[in-house]
Amino acid sequence: MSYSLLGGRLRVTRDGTISNQQYTQSNASTLVGDWTVDYLLTPDGKFKVKMYSRSNFNTVNTSLGTQNPITTGVSLMYTQSFNEVKDLLRSTRERRRKELEEKKKEEEEKQEPLPKDSITVNNK
Repeated sequence: MSYSLLGGRLRVTRDGTISNQQYTQSNASTLVGDWTVDYLLTPDGKFKVKMYSRSNFNTVNTSLGTQNPITTGVSLMYTQSFNEVKDLLRSTRERRRKELEEKKKEEEEKQEPLPKDSITVNNK
């Protein structure tokens, strides 16, 4: 089950099943279950923070008595899409320069040419 809030920038997800058993405070984590919260730090989703809580059942750790029943964590993530490995390894400066050139080219293409009989005046 997942909910999106704040225009899709915040997503809360709950995994697992819900039982109709009576729950006590000692196993309230079982009632809550596994959950994940994702928040997009940038509108394009390249940077995001993720928080989670997961059940940690491992028979080896249980027999040793060293198991924590829940694993929690926080992570910062950066996502970059690419078509070729060299695109991924390209320097940030070169990538920004290329993006600026493409943006400038698009803006120039969007500008309508002036009619031949028009006059332009540059005020300084």
